[in-house]
Amino acid sequence: MRVGSVKKIIPWALLAANLIGIFFYLKNASLAWAIPEEAGLNPATAGVAMVWGLGALPILVLFLIVDLIWWSVIFPRHLKKWPASAASLLWVLAVAIDFWHH
Repeated sequence: MRVGSVKKIIPWALLAANLIGIFFYLKNASLAWAIPEEAGLNPATAGVAMVWGLGALPILVLFLIVDLIWWSVIFPRHLKKWPASAASLLWVLAVAIDFWHH
């Protein structure tokens, strides 16, 4: 495989990895979402925060670090920014969906 073709594959691989990470983030975060029938009946308990903190937060932090490294490589080299922008936008939407369900 040539170096030029590897450089073209990397953004797509990182975008795909982010999509997989978003799936698992939302899957783990959904375990802490309020049950619609019980919404507003009682305040959130500490157990919900533990479930989110041990399940979803590590995934979010991991991909935050990966994406920050990705962005730090993109800017100095003037590479295509749209795959990283798409991944960042999708993460913002995923976190918004998660917090909307709390």
